[in-house]
Amino acid sequence: MPGLDPERARALDLPGARVLEAARHPHKLRTGQLRANRFALTLRQVPTESLARARERLDAVCARGLPNRFGAQRFGRDHDNARRARRLCAGEIRVRDRREARFLISAWQSEVFNAVLAARPLPLHELEAGDLAMRHDSGGVFRVDDPALEQPRAEVFEISPTGPVFGPKMTWPGGEVAARERALIAEHGADPDALRLPGVRARGARRALRVRPLDARLEASGDAVRLCFELPAGSYATVLVEELFGDVRDAAAQ
Repeated sequence: MPGLDPERARALDLPGARVLEAARHPHKLRTGQLRANRFALTLRQVPTESLARARERLDAVCARGLPNRFGAQRFGRDHDNARRARRLCAGEIRVRDRREARFLISAWQSEVFNAVLAARPLPLHELEAGDLAMRHDSGGVFRVDDPALEQPRAEVFEISPTGPVFGPKMTWPGGEVAARERALIAEHGADPDALRLPGVRARGARRALRVRPLDARLEASGDAVRLCFELPAGSYATVLVEELFGDVRDAAAQ
């Protein structure tokens, strides 16, 4: 809580609760240093049949998972951030601001991840030999050699398969999973054997192919629908809206 004196925090009088400790943190909060985001969105002019389908889809998403793709806003107003990143790495354009360069590179990484997600031959709750699976409680990643052995853990959402956020330190999966990733990374303009991004610190990582919305509910009133849910850090509310209702118009952008 920026700007709050620790003494004031310790003196807070909260019904049924007591502040045990408060201190200033020695470091700034960085992007992504949060566990989750909670959303409460209102959609208007929703047809009755669309609401019924959305309820069914929400049940399925909560049971099997939401595709953890990056939302359209990741790619810029003109949807050309990934293309600009490729031109930047090819030396065709220059970007003086390192933060802007990092943002462009992240769009390129996101484009590849979305392509890998779309090319997945199995449902997202099923494991494939060679997968790198992520533990949702700790973020730890391990190789799946025996999918049948690990599948029960995926069924209860303890683990999920992952996709690439490419970079020089990214861990590669095995078998056909690795072959697909390498092919798609190359198809999107990067050399899988030389994933060094000039001037930008982008080490690479693995990202779960699915996430589970928590405390998700739909509340209808006339033709308006209130959608409430929680998603882990880095996942997109717009993706859940698209999964439930398809394309919607953002009234705030008009």
